Amino acid sequence: MSNRAILRATITAFPGNHVRLRIPVALNRIALCDDRRTGIWKIAAGQHVRLTVPSIQWVGDHPFTVMATGKIDSHLGYFDLTIKAQRGFTRKLGLKSAGSRNSEFGPASSIAGIQVMVEGPYGQLPEHVSHNEMLEMRCILWTEN
Repeated sequence: MSNRAILRATITAFPGNHVRLRIPVALNRIALCDDRRTGIWKIAAGQHVRLTVPSIQWVGDHPFTVMATGKIDSHLGYFDLTIKAQRGFTRKLGLKSAGSRNSEFGPASSIAGIQVMVEGPYGQLPEHVSHNEMLEMRCILWTEN
């Protein structure tokens, strides 16, 4: 099994220059919060992936931490990357989903079906970090500007 894939993501821009990429994958590739048996190729919150979005920048991948995983149905799961859009690639990512060239994102807006190339996951959530602590870290990162 390879740790690289070409997938379709939904990009959502939020006010405050935050962007969420929701990337659907087969459920057997996701480690849900109640599953501590992550396995070698399962994606879990706290790990990181390397991301390329060819429609924004064909060459060069960027590391992002997986903020959440979840279940869509009995065969499909997802993982979320939450990104603070600043300059360069992350700014272009946010503007793509906002459908705008403005300096600030407006109300939450999404665009689905964006092709992304994902490599990973890498790293592992330390055993001493509980799911609740990971959720707390996620809330802190999301609310701070």
